[in-house]
Amino acid sequence: MQRSFLFKIVLIGDGAVGKTSLRKRWMGEGFEVNYMFTIGCDFAIKELQFNDNIRVKLQIWDLGGQPHFKEVRKAFYVGASGGIVLYDITNRESFENVRMWVAELIKHAKKKVPIVVVGNKIDLRGNKANYISTLEGLELKRRLVEEFGIKALFSETSAKTGENVDKVFRGMTALLLQELGAIKPVVPEPTIDERYARLLSEICKLLGLEEETWKESPEYVLQVLKHTLKGKVHVEGAHGENFEFTV
Repeated sequence: MQRSFLFKIVLIGDGAVGKTSLRKRWMGEGFEVNYMFTIGCDFAIKELQFNDNIRVKLQIWDLGGQPHFKEVRKAFYVGASGGIVLYDITNRESFENVRMWVAELIKHAKKKVPIVVVGNKIDLRGNKANYISTLEGLELKRRLVEEFGIKALFSETSAKTGENVDKVFRGMTALLLQELGAIKPVVPEPTIDERYARLLSEICKLLGLEEETWKESPEYVLQVLKHTLKGKVHVEGAHGENFEFTV
């Protein structure tokens, strides 16, 4: 039997981080290099077949990010099922403002809603020296989950090339369907030999993380480990051989 769902999603973040471009890319309208800043709010609807049995209609409310729209935004948060929060990986201020956006969403939606944190404009990463790293984005998502007690996903996108754009909206949809019990959890509990579980917990402790972090965010642990071991690493083999590799 086909089941249908309707969700209201708010697209939020500082001005010029690429919210409208991301939405247009997903809607199939293409990318525009020059566009008008969102005037208070823009509204669009798209239907998707999530799986064989579930069809979803997303109402996407693209909210203006400029400070003078703050009062206008309040009304549009009401009834929101979830939020997609963008920052520009070349703009550290927009990254640091993500927490403010999440707090604003929860305050005016009057409930805790799941979010997807999105680092946009990854096509510019090679051209900028002080970009926001993937590791920083993962850490931000972890802090938001811990502080606000919400479910969250993290992704990096390019509205220009389309990279990972569909993943963001389908991930948001999956979180919402999971909340309703319509599908199984997005990330199932890993099954692992007890010996390896202890080892992974010890690795987390050595990295300064909570022991169980590897269960909830294995990709984050991997990023921290790579960051910690960055550079040349020397390893001595069982028979005294010396190996060198780059992480």
